[in-house]
This record gives sequence, structure tokens and C-alpha cells, in this order.
Amino acid sequence: TLISLGEVTMRGSAGIQIDVKSGAIVDLNLQLPKDINILNVTGPSIRNHKNIIENDTQNINIEFTQEMQGQFRIDVNYEVILGENKSELQVPSLQVQGSEVQHGRIAVEALTAVEIQTAESKQLSTLAINELPQQLVLKTTNPILLAFKYVNTESPHSLKLSMTRHKELDV
Repeated sequence: TLISLGEVTMRGSAGIQIDVKSGAIVDLNLQLPKDINILNVTGPSIRNHKNIIENDTQNINIEFTQEMQGQFRIDVNYEVILGENKSELQVPSLQVQGSEVQHGRIAVEALTAVEIQTAESKQLSTLAINELPQQLVLKTTNPILLAFKYVNTESPHSLKLSMTRHKELDV
């Protein structure tokens, strides 16, 4: 997942590698917090996807045109509109419902003059930038400021960032 922080938005670009160990699936359910705007969902053989908001979560139900087996990839792009004075940001974590194990990488970049620090992290380990997958690094031309990895079996990971906005000065 690449998290891009701008002046008024936090955008996320998540690539999900699904590995069906046995059998086949005809639909897939992803879960995000409810205040997230889903921009697009792409992948092989997707018939459609529906967003269903329940309580504090948003479920993305993806239906396929055929039974899916083996490995395939789903890409989800989303954004959150930030308040002007918001300084603590909860990074949305995309969860695959019904999965036995979830593991991945999170990279954070700044698109504008902001200072980013980790305020709180659960079930995450820091990662050196050069340990990120090449496909994640190639998604951006901006420098990656923070990187994390996670392996979840039961409780999901969470990341809260502290953001300080700076004024741009003429040079």
C-alpha cells in the first residue's frame, strides 16, 4: 500500500495479491473504515463491486465473472478528505475478510510541504526503504518517508501518523 499525503487529501493505492490455496472463489470481501471514498477497484474477471456501509466499516463486495483459482491481483485506490487543521491521521487499513493470513508493506510519501512522524502503530514493524518491493517504489516519484511491514493472523494492524504542515517559502 502506498499512502500519499497532500494538502487536503490522503490517498491510498493498495495492491492485493490473493492466493487461493484450494478450491475457487466467486466473490471477495474487502473491508475499510466507513469514511473512505473508493476511487476504483480493478482486477481480472471483475463483474462488479458494491460498497456496503455498516456501523464503522465499509465492505467492498467484489463479484467475479468466473471462479477464481490460484493467484491473482486486485488493485484498490481510495482517498480521505482531510480537515484543514487535522494533525493526527488514522491510516486506513484494507482487510481481506475470511483470509487466514494477511501480510504486506505500507509506504508513506508526502506530496506537499508536510512533516510526517509515526504517532502510534500496532502490529507493524518499521522497514528500511530499500526493503520495499520494487513495484511499490515505482508507483511514486516522490521520496518515501516511512515504511512498515505487517503479518496479521487475528488482530488487524493500525497506523496513526502525526502531520505538521509547513508554509512553502520562496527561494
